[in-house]
Amino acid sequence: GVKGFRVDGANGIVQAAASSNTPAIFNRTTSDGDIVSLRKDGTLVGTIATYGGDLTIGTGDTRLRFEDSLDAITPRGSGDAARDGGIDLGLSNVRFKDLYLSGQALIAHGALSAPSYSFIGDTNTGMWRATTDTLAFSTGGTERIRIDSSGHVGIGTGSISPMHLLDVDGVDDDSFRLRFSNYGGGGMRIIG
Repeated sequence: GVKGFRVDGANGIVQAAASSNTPAIFNRTTSDGDIVSLRKDGTLVGTIATYGGDLTIGTGDTRLRFEDSLDAITPRGSGDAARDGGIDLGLSNVRFKDLYLSGQALIAHGALSAPSYSFIGDTNTGMWRATTDTLAFSTGGTERIRIDSSGHVGIGTGSISPMHLLDVDGVDDDSFRLRFSNYGGGGMRIIG
């Protein structure tokens, strides 16, 4: 292959090639900051920088920091400010395909009308952590099912913890219907 360094000013090309060594080294010898500045028609579109010995890549207030000592990639803003919960990964109409993890996925608690696990176009329906060791499900922004730390399941109990293994509560006498069926004609129906 070609070895050496070439600058083509007429076409705006800088090329470096090596067969066994790193073809380009950029060394910032002073304080933290930009190492490479990327521009389009003279306008800054992004940088590669160093902060605290770590690499950061991004533009403006949307950056990623590769934290070697923590084995982590963290969201950062300009000047390397932490952006806790401030940068999305994908958008509702431009999404990543699959996510593969070998450890835990740690998600914020969520809330009744904004569950941690919800759906594009239906963000008030899903699953969230209602309180310590308690899982809840909502549809239409209303709590429908709650499973507490004892394994008790509450249906229609709202924010009240279920008192029994299965605790079903209707809003009024006319709304309580419980049906067990085998779809073969047999079954049991309880009308309260």
